[in-house]
Amino acid sequence: MWTFSAALGIGLVWAGLLLAQEARPGAEGAPAGGTSLVDYVDPTYGGKIRQLLKPDGHEHNLYYYRDPWNADGSFMVAVQSDLQQKNWRVALYDGEGRFIRELFSIDKFDWRLCWDRKDPAILYTWRGSELYRYNVTTGNAELLKSFAPLGLKPNGPSLNQDGDR
Repeated sequence: MWTFSAALGIGLVWAGLLLAQEARPGAEGAPAGGTSLVDYVDPTYGGKIRQLLKPDGHEHNLYYYRDPWNADGSFMVAVQSDLQQKNWRVALYDGEGRFIRELFSIDKFDWRLCWDRKDPAILYTWRGSELYRYNVTTGNAELLKSFAPLGLKPNGPSLNQDGDR
């Protein structure tokens, strides 16, 4: 198991989607979107863990080299599918792990995205050879550049939050 670090002392551990975080008021309860929040304390280290449990589908956390948290820790993205592992889509959660809404399906934009390092409402994604700036609060996607004939994948430019590739 591995952990992501992010602003505000929040982290993500993959074994489902688990959020290690400090307790915050109002974080209990069942959020919208069929996701349940399950809080418990790590018996070895005493850290508070929040599991995002969504029994009607599968979730994915963007792998270790992509931070699911935005610049200020107020939003998190996850990749979801139905139980048949079809209909994959990117979903937006708040900083407490509560589902907000679906952002887009992976046939519209790629799930291998990265957050802007400064603007908490902006992430970058791509489709084919085109790079987009996507605003998660408005749902608007702005074409930044086409890299045609290259594609944005292993044989072309790629995106990462460090900005070094």
